Amino acid sequence: MSNSIIEDIDYLLRLDSSGVVVHQDASVYINNIYEWLDTPEGSVFGNPAWGNALDRYKHENLTTDLEVSIENHVLRKMLVDLPQIPVSGVKAEILSFDQFALSIKTPFGVVERTI
Repeated sequence: MSNSIIEDIDYLLRLDSSGVVVHQDASVYINNIYEWLDTPEGSVFGNPAWGNALDRYKHENLTTDLEVSIENHVLRKMLVDLPQIPVSGVKAEILSFDQFALSIKTPFGVVERTI
């Protein structure tokens, strides 16, 4: 039985004292989710379907009804784009007329982002 370690470089190529930040194990999956949240659908060369389409909600009136639509979009799209990351919950919460908080719960941790 091998004790393999999953490693991936930081998608933003952040640096620390030892060079480019390298994520290991659970941190790799969290890094993948942040990359997915920062990547609009259609912007990855060779894989234009990869990424989120949260821009479609930019001009919508942010209401509690829209929260459910955003949550469903994130859950369904992550199942396709990041099938290796099991998502156990998604919560969108309206903060203001043009901003919402998004929380994605996985076994590797909770990812929170204001969009």
